[in-house]
Amino acid sequence: MTTTRTLEDHRLHKINMKAAFNSVFGSPVGGDVLQDLRDFCGMDADAFADNPERTAYNLGMRRVFLYIQQTMDLKIEELQRKEG
Repeated sequence: MTTTRTLEDHRLHKINMKAAFNSVFGSPVGGDVLQDLRDFCGMDADAFADNPERTAYNLGMRRVFLYIQQTMDLKIEELQRKEG
């Protein structure tokens, strides 16, 4: 069975995820966890390595953190403008 998400469903999902991520990471303890994830994902390190598989792995780690950061920084007004 395939689930088709409408633009409104997508917008509501993004709004809910922004609220959830900010709830989880918005406290002082959550900020500590977020900083630890930032370090673990290598956000301040060079992602490229001699081994292409290692480079891909490093870039994947960074992408996870960027998703969290972008979701938390999401401007709801912009989302409504783009999709509305």
